[in-house]
Amino acid sequence: MTTPIPSPGSPVFSFPDDPKYWEALGRFIETFGLTEVVIFNYLFTHASVPRRTAIALLGGAHADQLGDLIRRVWVSVEPEGKIREIIDKCLVQLKLINNVRGNLAHFPSFVHSEKGRITTNISRYLSTKHLKEFRISPEILATIVHDLQLIQKRVVYATAITAGQSFLREHPNAILVLEGAWRYMPPEDQPEKPKSSKQGRRERQVRVAPR
Repeated sequence: MTTPIPSPGSPVFSFPDDPKYWEALGRFIETFGLTEVVIFNYLFTHASVPRRTAIALLGGAHADQLGDLIRRVWVSVEPEGKIREIIDKCLVQLKLINNVRGNLAHFPSFVHSEKGRITTNISRYLSTKHLKEFRISPEILATIVHDLQLIQKRVVYATAITAGQSFLREHPNAILVLEGAWRYMPPEDQPEKPKSSKQGRRERQVRVAPR
């Protein structure tokens, strides 16, 4: 299905059947859900809260909320420096991925004649500053799934150390997991959000003069 009679020069978008994309999307959703479970396990382990109590209190928390809760607990119970660094980097990458997941969960994707498949909230956004658009494809989803699986492994490692299994610190497999690099990065051609006057002033203050 394509848009009926587009105006001259305007991009065309369509909703073609794409089993390969749908399979990749399903794998992403499944992997994201497991990642939330792993992060939840770290949260109640570090907070020293019994699992059933944590489920009763926080069982409905999702990725962004879990990240906020972990950082709040850190104010009270300071984690070991290395573990904090591992979890913090995982939460930062998860936030990027969660932005994509939010769009995919609430807005349909379609194939844009100039950009390829994208997911965007353009059908319901209020103003330019609220516009969210992400290029998406089986290949992009594969990089996201890779990162989610890496997050899972790193958080499981951090949870085990937090629980007292210190013998894992020098395990060869753990060291390899910690050395892996993220693969997903938001595209550079994302719609730019308007900068506040304060942001503009700060950027002008730190801009280096040309030599």
